[in-house]
Amino acid sequence: LVIALLAVVLTMWLKPKEIIVPEVIGEEELAATELLEKEGFVIDERLEETSDEFNAGQVIKTIPEAGKKRKEGDGVKLFVSIGKDKMKLLNYVGRSYEATVQFLENYGFEKITPVEEYSDEPIGTIIGQQPEADQEVVPEDTEIIFTVSKGKELHSLNDLSGMTEKQLESYAKSAVLTIHIVSGEYSETVEKGRVISQKPPKGTKMDKHERVDVVMSKGAPSKPVKLLVKTITIPYENPEDEDEWEEGDEREPQKIQIYIQDRKHTMNDPVEEFEITEDTSRKITIELEEGERGGYKVLRNQTVIEEDKFDYKELN
Repeated sequence: LVIALLAVVLTMWLKPKEIIVPEVIGEEELAATELLEKEGFVIDERLEETSDEFNAGQVIKTIPEAGKKRKEGDGVKLFVSIGKDKMKLLNYVGRSYEATVQFLENYGFEKITPVEEYSDEPIGTIIGQQPEADQEVVPEDTEIIFTVSKGKELHSLNDLSGMTEKQLESYAKSAVLTIHIVSGEYSETVEKGRVISQKPPKGTKMDKHERVDVVMSKGAPSKPVKLLVKTITIPYENPEDEDEWEEGDEREPQKIQIYIQDRKHTMNDPVEEFEITEDTSRKITIELEEGERGGYKVLRNQTVIEEDKFDYKELN
């Protein structure tokens, strides 16, 4: 009897006792491991899972679950969070911003910000991104900043009217444009050597290196030249003692000077100088342009013997 009783007691003493699995969900892995081992369990397997609820390193669940009875020394499977699902970013440079936003929103990206810049790329094209490609991110926790092309930087074309060729060169250099002088035209209002017209007109949005054509003034058109052709008779002035002269005597020469005022001559210098000993005829020609005044005078021995004045309108 005693032996039987001892056998029963020994069996009961040697039999593993039952313990309850403690609650470790939400605990950091190290703390959960220490608690389970303290209670008498053994961590026989560690598994990782993504979780939207638990941060990386926190316990998601155990098998067996908390509250279950198990024998001391039994193993427990520990499931540890590695955080939310991550997504590797692609290189979106060169793609359409609108299409890329729709694509990323389907994957849970909520913070997508465009920053516009001038670019040679078409409007709406992505020309830069942050974060860069190949980075793994959590969509709902990540802000993506896209640099988006707003097209080429255009400038309003200035009014080139009245500019000289030198001023055009300076403007073309500063505005990075190509300016061509395509022709010249006469103008009553625009000074010679200045711009009359331009194509395209002022205010047109221009890209760099685009062409602008200008027409330059050749000045006012030439007016018809009017001519006055006149024959004048220059009398020889008889000396007071001519009655005493005999046939065959030589007359004293008289010096003649003819002055003309027209588009080619001034009254500063004579156009013709000669001597006469008798009445002499001369043909003079006067050329006038519109708006000019002209005239002539004849001097005999430094004395004016004939003169006349007239303007352009008086000539036929």
